[in-house]
This record gives sequence, structure tokens and C-alpha cells, in this order.
Amino acid sequence: YREQEIRQEDQLYQIKMESLLSHDALTEIPLSPLDPEKINNLTAALLYEKPAKTRKISSLIYSRSHGNPAFAVELVKQMVDEKAIVYKNGMWESDETVLSRLQPSESMAEMVLRRMTLLSDMEKSILAAAAATGWKPDMEILFYIFKDEKESGISRQKIVDAVDRALSLQILVRDFN
Repeated sequence: YREQEIRQEDQLYQIKMESLLSHDALTEIPLSPLDPEKINNLTAALLYEKPAKTRKISSLIYSRSHGNPAFAVELVKQMVDEKAIVYKNGMWESDETVLSRLQPSESMAEMVLRRMTLLSDMEKSILAAAAATGWKPDMEILFYIFKDEKESGISRQKIVDAVDRALSLQILVRDFN
């Protein structure tokens, strides 16, 4: 998280403070922001492009991310998803019309919430059940939760499709362990 994004009323702040006060195993590792050149190198790597060709795009990303690499990655994804930057004629080009209308998220939480709006109500229900099962949702548990397809209207295929969609939107991430 970015320090300026966490407020005293946020649950993350409360967990952090409780852990620090109780001397639980919590280690904070402050990371300094990346400079514009490093953000440009990161942008170039994400777009599979040479850094000399991504300076204009990375300048915008730096101005929004303030050097936060995780936020920069999310901004690149959003710009590609919303076609503010497109790959044409062998190079990345920014679409000034789309860029001018682009409403980049101001925080990581806002980015995830924005992606959540792309889900149907059924997909949200499935993901809510998955979240309730813990950090690593188990498909078999989801199948069990929605075992009565006639009652829930949710088949095994719909569960798989919802999880696949959440993965494609990067709401969920695949654990390869």
C-alpha cells in the first residue's frame, strides 16, 4: 500500500497498529518510489518495447503512480484495457482522445473495485463465496457451496467461468504452488 492511501479508520491500519502494539510478527518494509527512468524501464518491459519508445507513455504513468511500481503496473494494464494505448504498426501509440477521457484510478483499491464492476451479480456471488473460504479458495468447496444448482441457479461450469473471468481481470491471481 502507499502510506498516503491508508487512513486511521481503515481496517488495514487497525491490523497494522494491533500487530505493532502486541509485538506480533509484523515487518514493515518501506520501499522508496522508483524514479522516472526506472518507471520508463518498467513500462517498456511490460509493453515488450524499447525504453526509448515508451518515454511519453511512462511520463504519464509516473505522474499518476508517483513512482509506485505496483500502481504503475496497474495503470499500464488499465491503459491497455481501455485502449488509451494501442499497439499499431509495430509500436505503441497513445490515443489522445481516449487518454483525455481516461479516468485513472487514484489507488490500488479503486482499481480493483473498478474491475469488480465488470462482473455480473452471479460472478460477484461466486467470488464472495470464494473470499469467505480463505486466501486460497478451493474449487471443490465452491462446488459444494453451490451444489444445489436448481436452488442457486449456478452450475459447476458457471463457477469455473466466474473464476476464469476473475483471473482474466486480475481480481484473482493464480497460485502456482
